[in-house]
Amino acid sequence: MEVEPQNGAWTEKNTSEWVAGTGPDLSGHCCATGPDWGRQGMFLSLDPYIKRDSKAIPTADYVEWLLKLFSTPAERGQWALPMYTGTVALFYNKDLFKNKGLPFPDETWDWNKYREVSLRVADVPSDVWARREVGAGSMYWRAHQNGANIVDPKDDTKAAFATDKAIAALTYERDVVHKDGVVAPSGGPKEPDAFKSLTGQFGGHAAIRLGRIAMWEGGSYTIIQYLRFVEDEVDWDIAPLPKGPAGRATLATSDGWSIWSGTKNKDAAWEFLKYLQSDEHTDIATRYAGQQSARKSHQQQWVKAFAETNPKLAGKALKWCADAIEKNYARPIEFWRKDADSKKIYTDAYNKSVRDGEEEVGAAMRAAAEQVNQINKG
Repeated sequence: MEVEPQNGAWTEKNTSEWVAGTGPDLSGHCCATGPDWGRQGMFLSLDPYIKRDSKAIPTADYVEWLLKLFSTPAERGQWALPMYTGTVALFYNKDLFKNKGLPFPDETWDWNKYREVSLRVADVPSDVWARREVGAGSMYWRAHQNGANIVDPKDDTKAAFATDKAIAALTYERDVVHKDGVVAPSGGPKEPDAFKSLTGQFGGHAAIRLGRIAMWEGGSYTIIQYLRFVEDEVDWDIAPLPKGPAGRATLATSDGWSIWSGTKNKDAAWEFLKYLQSDEHTDIATRYAGQQSARKSHQQQWVKAFAETNPKLAGKALKWCADAIEKNYARPIEFWRKDADSKKIYTDAYNKSVRDGEEEVGAAMRAAAEQVNQINKG
């Protein structure tokens, strides 16, 4: 068996090899990649294997929306099984809160409290911001917190980001950046100079390590990286994302495993995929990679095992990442029928109006929605 790393242009490599009649028999995928490949018919239907080996595949234990995302019932059925699902929570620098005499974030926070405390915890003249603006790709959970969507949940050819509730969520993010001035734009012409050079050996975690942000909306999948790049420089902990007007909502990642439809090794690939769903592999992935299981019954096991293997996590409130799965308020990102082209239009409008503050949010989003709808009609 040969294992290929997923780095660089691996998605393009997989696609070109599969089209040419070669390529990996089994592939992991995340984000929009899996659904895109699944819709193109790149993956083998797993239905007969799942039916045959139902005792080894705990479908009733997986989060329901993830299995639905990994299937096209009318065409190919189930074409992927979960790798893991990482949830997003509110991480915070405890020392920056202590320095301002502020209580730590907790489950009572809502959007108003989030904004109020952001104004108090930031010290912009000293290059300390409340947080960084979340970016177009993370607005899904902000929209969900306001009872809105980015993609129409009933029709993936339509944009939903121009509804009143979606625009209100986008405006909230714009206002904390451009009215309050305590949330730093993530890139673009108005990104503070203090962030523009934060790369180097700490990568995207430099702002955290250097104490430039008091809070960040981060995933359970990045915790293992905090242990490596942030180390002991910051005393951090975790709280749930603040509730929006429609309640509590967060993101869960859509990471999965699939078998190439052209494989000549179907049975062997299935046996390996079946092992990747086992308790043994789930425990290994939990302990050493920090991967939060997509199985509802394994959430507390993830909390316990991850902390046991990484003593520096002792006392950290990992429970809030598990809570999102156990109480079913995590949802995946959303996809258009023609996702890449649609996402570019949406992202450009977001950047101009929310991140950069150069256009009015409602006008920018309504114009972009018209373009997305037109593209997806073809």
